[in-house]
Amino acid sequence: MAGMVLEEAANNTLSENTINDNMYGIVLAGSSNRIYHNNFINNSEGNAYDYGTNIWDNGYPSGGNYWDDFDEPDEGAWDNDSDGIVDTPYDIPGEDNQDKYPLMNHEGRIQA
Repeated sequence: MAGMVLEEAANNTLSENTINDNMYGIVLAGSSNRIYHNNFINNSEGNAYDYGTNIWDNGYPSGGNYWDDFDEPDEGAWDNDSDGIVDTPYDIPGEDNQDKYPLMNHEGRIQA
């Protein structure tokens, strides 16, 4: 099961949530939603699936979301400038969506 599902939903903001211990973290089948400053932790089949066109961050330096499968160098997550944001976008399966500013840790977002 999914921690959160949005079908045919548009123009929503999802922020400040921890979505953990599900089969799927979040499944979206809508567009024009903004998803940022959330923690996706220990979702066994995947943290997110997006079948629409959505925005997965709040820009720089505010940042995007924390992804537990993208927070270590061996997963491709590097923070060479030590700003708390991974230097490489996190790809969201489904359509062609990305969290352009994934967070390095779940202990808090970057204060803009």
